[in-house]
Amino acid sequence: MARSVWSDGVTLYVAGSGFNVQTGRNEALLWTRPVLSCPADLDGNRTVDGGDLGSLLLDWGPCTGPPACAADLTDDGMVDGQDLGELLLAWGECGA
Repeated sequence: MARSVWSDGVTLYVAGSGFNVQTGRNEALLWTRPVLSCPADLDGNRTVDGGDLGSLLLDWGPCTGPPACAADLTDDGMVDGQDLGELLLAWGECGA
């Protein structure tokens, strides 16, 4: 169960707890992952390219969740022309 979520701008942190079947008790957990420096890099390859465009098109339409659609770059609950515009503006931006 997640209890707290925060970021320092570099890393996303989620603190919570989970049941450990080996010990038979709840234990504290901390999940971490790098913050996406480029939200339009939907496939995580450090480049906004055709793969990201394909992902966006596959998610086209209303987002049902959770989880929210990663391709909803404008956070309006829809993957639409505005998100396509954001992706095109970021094209190539996250190159390695």
